[in-house]
Amino acid sequence: MNRKRALGVLCVLLPATMLWSCDETQVTGPDSEPQAIVGRIISDESNVEVSAWQAQLVASTVADDSGYFALESLPIGIYEIRIVAPSGKTLNIQGITVAANQTTSLKEIRLTTPTWPLSSVYPRDSAVGVQPLSPNIQIVSTQQLDLVSLAASTSFIPAIDGTWRASGVRIGTDSYFNYLFTPVTPLEVATKYTLRIGPGLAVSGGQNWGDSLVSVFLTDSLRVQFYGPTPYATSSHYEITPNRSFDLYITFNALVNADSLTAAVTFAPPLEGVWVEDGYYSREAALKFFYTGDVGLKAEQTYLIEIDGTAPLVGPSTLGHNVSLPFTTAAVKVIHTYPPQGDVNQCASCPIQFIFNSEMDSLSLASAFALESLLGDTVAGTFNWTYATQLLFTPDSALTPGAVYIARLDATTQNQWGDHLKEPYALYFRVRQ
Repeated sequence: MNRKRALGVLCVLLPATMLWSCDETQVTGPDSEPQAIVGRIISDESNVEVSAWQAQLVASTVADDSGYFALESLPIGIYEIRIVAPSGKTLNIQGITVAANQTTSLKEIRLTTPTWPLSSVYPRDSAVGVQPLSPNIQIVSTQQLDLVSLAASTSFIPAIDGTWRASGVRIGTDSYFNYLFTPVTPLEVATKYTLRIGPGLAVSGGQNWGDSLVSVFLTDSLRVQFYGPTPYATSSHYEITPNRSFDLYITFNALVNADSLTAAVTFAPPLEGVWVEDGYYSREAALKFFYTGDVGLKAEQTYLIEIDGTAPLVGPSTLGHNVSLPFTTAAVKVIHTYPPQGDVNQCASCPIQFIFNSEMDSLSLASAFALESLLGDTVAGTFNWTYATQLLFTPDSALTPGAVYIARLDATTQNQWGDHLKEPYALYFRVRQ
């Protein structure tokens, strides 16, 4: 690479005389290096000089009227940035790395006496009901913070392990920088925490404060968030299928021990089974009831999940009061057919299929089913019970092309526990030509 000789000026403020002593120093610089260091000086003075040093002066410039500066055509390396105001105020920033083909931004550097940068802290001081799972711990700063110093100057009592990260910038009349703390493990329920930030908090650029901020908050007590056939459902909106195998969830605001919940829960009418850990959904933890009994849920029945409020569920934490959670079961019904209702393209030799929301009694289905033409001619066939929730009927002979047929189930149809079909069902379809 071709290089040229450049004449640099090294100026040093002599404290004893308050005079500048300047030496002319020959330095070697690149012809056209793409690397640069940029930033903005926040100062009540103008004509602030900014210079980049290694073993000697590499480049220097003067910030413009708005404080912006750019040290360009820098070789790759590690620099010390020296900032000197006309009044003599100085700031040295060490360890600034310049990588290949990159511009290193120092953001804002304050020579004026800085103000405490934190605008707000969440949870706010004396906050109650903070979520134990995924708590929203964050700070908003008027300046860009140094993450290393933020982590080093933050403490919790009781201790909380976690990491700070930048989570966005709000731009408006003023800019605000958001920082989010993510705990490694959930917080304890009904526990008072003290958050301290500082002393030693620093902004990007080097200044730090001896000040500190303290915020005290109380996590929420243990509570049920949702329950039903999905982790976020409630029984007032959804019904449970009357099946031997069914999904039933309880979602808490903390990580509840599955064995403890099994010991604390009873059902009315009784149901046999255990609670198993299912998943951690953002700010809720769900447990799923695994049914171990032989007699499935009765149709159109109201059940109660009763939780002993004195039983410890999360360590020694209890709900504090007995909880009764009602849920209802659906009626026995057809939930799908093949062909679909009103189909006009059924093949002449294809089977007819009914799918139910419950395990059905095969004898009652066989006696309750009939396939007939629109003219009233009955079609004979054979039944297949591959699944207890499915009826498959195959005609003994091909159906008449273009004819309309009706597959009927009357109200004597029942499931394996004696619950009848809610209402008779008729499936209409046409055989394709």
